[in-house]
Amino acid sequence: MDKKWGTIMALISGTAYGIVPVLSKFAYQNGINVISVLLLRFLGVFLIIWLYQKIYWSDRKLPCLTVVKLISLGALVYAGQSGLYMLSFTTIPVSLACILLYLYPTFVTICAAILSIEKLTRQKAMALILATTGLVLLLRVSFAGVNLIGIIYGIGAAVLYATYIIIGTNIIKGVEPIIALMYIMMGTSIAYGLVGLASGEVFLKLSLSNWILMASMVFFMVTALIFLWLSVKVVGPVKASIISTVEAPVTMFLSAIVFRERITVVQLLGSFMVITAVILLQYSSEEKVNMDTEITLKKNRRSSGI
Repeated sequence: MDKKWGTIMALISGTAYGIVPVLSKFAYQNGINVISVLLLRFLGVFLIIWLYQKIYWSDRKLPCLTVVKLISLGALVYAGQSGLYMLSFTTIPVSLACILLYLYPTFVTICAAILSIEKLTRQKAMALILATTGLVLLLRVSFAGVNLIGIIYGIGAAVLYATYIIIGTNIIKGVEPIIALMYIMMGTSIAYGLVGLASGEVFLKLSLSNWILMASMVFFMVTALIFLWLSVKVVGPVKASIISTVEAPVTMFLSAIVFRERITVVQLLGSFMVITAVILLQYSSEEKVNMDTEITLKKNRRSSGI
């Protein structure tokens, strides 16, 4: 598949992810607690993917060990990341928690380079610096007097998300993304189901408007997850994770429209830097491929006497 499609899929994933926090804020304002939101969200995603698999992919069977790995990835890593991210909201500003989460492309890039999964090229390093700097400007957080536990939660969420992408990249080799996601979401749903039962905080008596809200959240989660893994398979974990940072500007602009939050010039500059990073990451690699192709063609012409 063309690398352009991988970039487009990562952008779709980031955009869909950017919509979910806005819907989550609506859910919290409507009285749904965090555990209920997470359980319903992941359970809904699992059921949709399971139904799709039953209809179109019922003949696809995975080895038991792969199934166990995928369920464990969801229950221990993805559920852990979601939990730490939500816990960070309770102790530090949401904007700071978001910045800390978006340290994950740095961790993905470093891990991918150390494990020899992908080379850390100049273009990737520049795009990473641009995207990270843009996010800091975009969210404009004061770091004075923040809660250390909240910082640990936020960094832990970033580490676990990077771990999810790196480990998941290896596990899903040769596995259809839709099948892999079904088992990952099964593990995450089981984890939050157990937490909800143990804490007694699961609340399922929702109004019709809240059920519609949760259904919308599930739709965008399914879209984000599927397109993320499709992108990872095409462009690799590093490019996919950097490109998906468009989630932050999407969330910011939607919040400004829906909740009438003020957007500053500095935040606009941050959005521009994130978008520039995406463009740099895409076209710098394409130019190199085109240049190499042109050089090869010239050599062939010379050797042929043309």
